[in-house]
Amino acid sequence: MEECQTLRFYWLKYEVSAIQELIQNSNGIDSFVFSYYFPKSPKESKPLQLVAYAHMMNSAHPDGVYSKHYDILSVYNDQTQEISGPIILSNNVMSLQQMEALINNPDEPNPSPPAT
Repeated sequence: MEECQTLRFYWLKYEVSAIQELIQNSNGIDSFVFSYYFPKSPKESKPLQLVAYAHMMNSAHPDGVYSKHYDILSVYNDQTQEISGPIILSNNVMSLQQMEALINNPDEPNPSPPAT
């Protein structure tokens, strides 16, 4: 059996207070965009990070605008998930309503990454 290449992704956390601050400071926010970020860093073990920023509807721009501010999500307990291809790394979008449902329902079980 042929061995597949794998990528290791860190579990991430996005603090509710940071989410609420982004909502409050992003007039017309309709969705959150999650994108990959490659910072300048001497650390070879953690070069790829994830950022979150807002997409906002704006009457001056019919297609909307993206916020210039972004949050860099932090690593959660140094836990990782190993994934083998095929995968496509691209932006992920979550609507404002989906995000609010996640942060406003503390009684719901916390989602965790799928088992490998």
